[in-house]
Amino acid sequence: MAQDRIEKIKLSIGKRAAAFSRAAALKLEIHRLRLEARTLRAEARQTEKELRRGLSEASEKSYEAWKEKEDWKTPMEEAFQAAGELEDSINAQREEAARLEETAEELKSLRRAEKETAAASEAENRAEENQEAEEKADTEAVWVCHSCGAAYGKAVNYCRLCGTA
Repeated sequence: MAQDRIEKIKLSIGKRAAAFSRAAALKLEIHRLRLEARTLRAEARQTEKELRRGLSEASEKSYEAWKEKEDWKTPMEEAFQAAGELEDSINAQREEAARLEETAEELKSLRRAEKETAAASEAENRAEENQEAEEKADTEAVWVCHSCGAAYGKAVNYCRLCGTA
C-alpha cells in the first residue's frame, strides 16, 4: 500500500516536471520568435531608410545632369531599379516577421491549452487523493463528527476541527 502511494507520488512528480519543462520550452520559443520578428522589422525600417536615401541621391544626380543638359534619365532608372529590389526585400522581411508573430501566437495558445489541461489534471489528482483519503478514513475511523465530517481513529469527546461535542 505504501509502495503504491510512493509510486503514485513519483509518477505525479515526473508528470509535473515534464509539463514544466514543456511550458518553459514553449515560452522560450515564443520569446525567440518575437525577438526575431522585431529584428526583421528593424531591418525593414533600416532598408526603407536606404531606399529613401538612394532615391534622394539619384534625384540630385539627375537634377544636376539635367542642368548640365546631360542624360538625366539613366541615374533615375538605375535608382528606380535599386528601389524596386529594396522594396521586395522590405516586403519579404515584413512577411517573415508576420509569419513569426503568427507562429508565436499559435505557440502561445498551445501553451494556454497545456496550462488548462495541467490544471484540470491537477484538480483530478487532488480529487482522487481526497477520495482515497476519505476511503481510508472510512475504513479506519471509529468516530466521525456529525457537524464537519472529520474522521478519527478513536473515540473523542470533541471534534478537533470544529469543536463540536
